[in-house]
Amino acid sequence: MSEIRQKLSPESSPCPAAGVDEMTGIGHLDERIVDETVLDERVVDETGTPAEANSFAAPATTSETRQPKADTRWARLLGGVNKDARNAAMALIDQGVVSFTTFLTAVILGRNFLDSEFGVYYLALTLVWAVRGIQEQIVASPYMVICHRKEGDQEARYAGSAFIHSATVSVIAVLALLVYALITLGSTPTAFTPVIWVLIAVAPAILLREHIRFVGLSHLRLKGVLLFDLSVLPLQIGGLLLLSHLDLLSVASALLVIGAACALPSIVWLASRIRPMQFDFAAVRADWRENWTLGRWALISHFVGSSTPYALPWILLATHGEAAAGILAACTSIIGLPRMFINGLANFLFPRSAHAFCKGGKRALRELLSRAAVVYVVGLGSFCLLMLAIGGPIMLFVFDGQYGDTGTILSVLAFAVLAKAIGNILGNGLWAIERPQATFAADVCATIVVLGLAFLLIGPLSVLGVAFSMLAGAFAGTVVRAVTFQRLFASIHQDPQPA
Repeated sequence: MSEIRQKLSPESSPCPAAGVDEMTGIGHLDERIVDETVLDERVVDETGTPAEANSFAAPATTSETRQPKADTRWARLLGGVNKDARNAAMALIDQGVVSFTTFLTAVILGRNFLDSEFGVYYLALTLVWAVRGIQEQIVASPYMVICHRKEGDQEARYAGSAFIHSATVSVIAVLALLVYALITLGSTPTAFTPVIWVLIAVAPAILLREHIRFVGLSHLRLKGVLLFDLSVLPLQIGGLLLLSHLDLLSVASALLVIGAACALPSIVWLASRIRPMQFDFAAVRADWRENWTLGRWALISHFVGSSTPYALPWILLATHGEAAAGILAACTSIIGLPRMFINGLANFLFPRSAHAFCKGGKRALRELLSRAAVVYVVGLGSFCLLMLAIGGPIMLFVFDGQYGDTGTILSVLAFAVLAKAIGNILGNGLWAIERPQATFAADVCATIVVLGLAFLLIGPLSVLGVAFSMLAGAFAGTVVRAVTFQRLFASIHQDPQPA
C-alpha cells in the first residue's frame, strides 16, 4: 500500500512536465488534444506581457496595473469555454443518440409488454450494467488516464491490451451466466429462465460496443464515436418495430435485436482497424498490472457504491413482484432522458479533467470542474422543476397510461440524479489528481444510507421507497466526496509545470 501512496502522491506528478519521463509518466498527453487556452507562464506573465520583456519591471501597486490581472483571471476562466464547448457539444450529441436509442427502446417495449414482462427486461439489463461497470472501472477508466502517454507502437500495443482486457471481462461474465443457467436448469422455469440464455449470447456484443466507445472517447475522436452510435440506432429501433409489427416481440427477442445492433457495427469497426492494435501478451500482463494499480480502488468503490442501483430492483421484485419492478423500469426510462446530458458531458469531462490538471495544474482543474458544476446545476435543476410540474402527465402520455400517475416518484428520482451528477464531477476531479481510492468512503456512506432506508421504506412505499432511498444515498455520497476532494486538493502544494 505504501508503494501505491508513493505513486499517487502529489510529488510524483503524472505529467512529463513534473519531471517524469514522457514514455513512463502517466500524464503524457497526445498533443492533438492540448488545450490551446492554457497560458505558458514561462513565456507570458499574467498581464499578457512577455516575461523576458518584463523581467525588470517594478511590482504592480496601482489599481490600473491590478486591473489587467483581474481581467486576465476572468479571461483564463472563460478562455477555454469555446474549445471545451465544441467538444462538450459533440459529446452531448453523441450521448443524445445513445440516450434517444435507449429511450425509444423503452417506449416500444413498455407499450408492448405487460408490467411483469417489462420488469423482467429491466432486471436483465441490471446484470449487463453490472458487468459494464466492472469493465469501466478496471479497463476503461485507467485507459482514459494512461493512453495519452503512449505513442506509436506503444499506443497500438496498449490498445491491443485493452481489447484483450475487455474480452476477458466478457468471457468471465458469460461463464458466470452459464454457471447460473446450469444450476437453475432443473428448477421450476420462471419468466427469467430463457432470458439468461439470451444474455449469454448478447452480453459480449454489448460489452464490445462499450469498449469501442470508450477507446474513441479517450482520444476525443468524437465524430467517429458519433457515427458509430448512429449506425446502432436504426438497426436496434428498426428491428424492434419489425418484431412488434409481426407480433413476435418478447423479452428474449428484444435482447437478441439489441445484441445484433451492437454486434454488426462493432464487427465493421474491428475489420476496418480504425484504431491500430498490436497484440503482445507480455505487454498485456504488464498493462494489466498498471491498470490494476490505478483501478482496483475504483473497482472496490464501484462494488460498494454502484451495487445498490442494481440491487434495489431485485429487492423490489422480492417484496412487491415483477409489476412493481416494471413501474420502476418505466420511471427509470423517463429519468434516463437527462442522462443524455450527464453522460455526454462526463464522456468529455473525464479525459479533459486529467488533461487540465496535467497541463494547467490545480487552477485549470478547478476552473473546469466549476464550469461543469454550473452547467449541471442549471440543466438538471431545470429538469427537476419540470418533473415537479408535469412529471405525472409526461408518464401517462409516454406509456399510454399503462403505469399510472407516477409524478411523485419521477420528481424524487430527478433530484437523485442531480445529486449524483454533482458527485460524479467531484469523482472526475479525484481521478484527475490520481486519487480514485478516495471515493471509497463516499461510496460506503451512500450504500449504508441507501440500504438502511430501503429496508425501512420499500415495504410500505414500494417504488416510492426506492426513489427516496436513492435520493438520500446520492446526497450523502456527494457531501462526503466534496469534503474529501477539498481536503486532498488543498494538500497538493505543487502544480505540474509546463514542459
